[in-house]
Amino acid sequence: MYILKNKDKFFSEEDFLKFLDGFFEQREGLILGRGDDCAIIKTENEMLISSDLFLEGYHFDMKYFPPYAIGYKALAVNISDILAMGGIPVGFTMSIMINKKIATKIFFKEFFKGISLLCKKYNIYLAGGDISFSKSFGIDITIFGKKGERCLFRKKANPGDLIFITGDIGLSRVGLYAFKKGLQERFKVATMSHLMPKIFYYESRAITKNPFVTSLMDVSDGVLKDIKRLIPKEMGANLEIDGSMLHPEVISMAEILGEDPAVFAAKGGEDYVLMGTIASDGIKRLKDAIPTLKVIGEVIRNEEFMLNRKKIEGGFDHFEYSFKNTVE
Repeated sequence: MYILKNKDKFFSEEDFLKFLDGFFEQREGLILGRGDDCAIIKTENEMLISSDLFLEGYHFDMKYFPPYAIGYKALAVNISDILAMGGIPVGFTMSIMINKKIATKIFFKEFFKGISLLCKKYNIYLAGGDISFSKSFGIDITIFGKKGERCLFRKKANPGDLIFITGDIGLSRVGLYAFKKGLQERFKVATMSHLMPKIFYYESRAITKNPFVTSLMDVSDGVLKDIKRLIPKEMGANLEIDGSMLHPEVISMAEILGEDPAVFAAKGGEDYVLMGTIASDGIKRLKDAIPTLKVIGEVIRNEEFMLNRKKIEGGFDHFEYSFKNTVE
């Protein structure tokens, strides 16, 4: 058992902030950073802004989420939102709710390493934020970015457009089941996908450069739920997903659970693949630019949503999941 020494403890808010400064550098575009009442940021004409909460017990379970992965995923899901509109992430603010269980330099060294990895890789800076003690642990990140080649929106598809995704779906869901069933060693790719999802940064850049792409979003709540958010109200979608489009670990877990692999994968949330629509004339060019790209369906004129000729239902909902799994 590890004995916590004085050097591993935080003695004040100033002590915590000084520790944090060792992980995040001043970056170009940040005129005034942490330490004053506000940050001052150099902006262009258009700025993309998004926020996400990442809460213990709702979005992650500390029984299997190490501090490094908590930090990584908290920022990664925000970066994904900027990429889902064709933007380029620039910086973020972060507020942290801390409880006594994790208020150590040992924990936050790994936590900040997970965040700073992404900062260095994608040239993103931390502009400021807040810290507070709380009964539970949580992170609130607001990220901002600049316009890329162009902004891409939801609900701009046309009938006949093809529906594409940039990577594997269902892996994060498999990872969650693997942790709950103690099958981590059998499902190593999926468990890593659940802890540290892939970011489709370069894929987003390629998508924005393709003039035939009509809409874009990231898949956070599963294809079955998010496809209805992507397609205009007066239209629908025919999805066709077979085993050749799925990761072997997704197929294996679906077999263990006795579920249809395509349906299982399409219900899975937190994959953060980019899903979009494109006129058929542009699909070859997009496939050449993104080798992992998969065409999973087509936009149709009537308001029907079908997967492999069956009506679509389901998807992941954090509110629904939390209400069902919270004990009063």
